[in-house]
Amino acid sequence: MADICFGCGKDNPQGLHIEYVDEPDGSTGTTLRLSWMHSGEPAIVHGGIQATILDEVLGRAAQRAVAKLAGEGHTIVTASFELRYRAPCPTDQQFTARAQVDRVDWPSVFVVGQLTDPDGLVLTEAKARWRVLPQMVRDLA
Repeated sequence: MADICFGCGKDNPQGLHIEYVDEPDGSTGTTLRLSWMHSGEPAIVHGGIQATILDEVLGRAAQRAVAKLAGEGHTIVTASFELRYRAPCPTDQQFTARAQVDRVDWPSVFVVGQLTDPDGLVLTEAKARWRVLPQMVRDLA
């Protein structure tokens, strides 16, 4: 099966090809540098691309928490997602995305994250609720 996810899929030629760094404390991150092709306004990463990156790392952190609590093989989906753009995220400059589980209220997993520049300036913040799908729903997929 092809790995075609726009965010992390290695087989998607138009994708972001996010490579995760999973930390022992449960946080997940990635470091990226995007080109003008990912801009909205000139020299600024499109807000939807920023949202995608944060959705990816928040989801990875949620998946890791679910696997630790209940084992592998559970399907999770984004149930709610909130962003706050604090400063422009420039293209052609390295930035980091990091996410950490805030709390688990089964079957929901609450995750927070942010994009930061190399100096630690917060560019974009996110918080999301992920939902673990019941087995019968997973079987339909």
